[in-house]
Amino acid sequence: MKKYLPFIILAGGGALLYFSSIASAGRKIKVYFSSLKFGKIKGFNVPDTFAIFRLVNPTNTSITLNSFQADLFINDKYFGNMQNLNTTIIPANSEVNYSIKIEISVISTAMAFINLFRSGKKVKISYKGTINSAGLVIPISETVYQ
Repeated sequence: MKKYLPFIILAGGGALLYFSSIASAGRKIKVYFSSLKFGKIKGFNVPDTFAIFRLVNPTNTSITLNSFQADLFINDKYFGNMQNLNTTIIPANSEVNYSIKIEISVISTAMAFINLFRSGKKVKISYKGTINSAGLVIPISETVYQ
């Protein structure tokens, strides 16, 4: 057993290095809000609404995004929740467009549109949440004006 110990330690160290590099790559992911996309209005139902994000991977390793969860605010008023548990792979040194459905209520929609028409100025859109990459929960947030 003693003669195999150096090989076991070397293999364990290599595995540790490999998995820590994957985790490190996940921390470097960049999330940027791009736009909101509204579906067609059907009767009294709330139209399907999607948030479009740019996910940027600046590393030399592909990154697996396991989940995305965030709350969306328009002019500092809660608008809806975004959650996606589908796995997305972001290739090394590239970016992908990521569309996620926003779960909103009729009241949130009506209040948001009333506020938009009243303000007559740029709209403040912000989100705050987390992404999960390789078991790491990474906080994300951003505020943009459109």
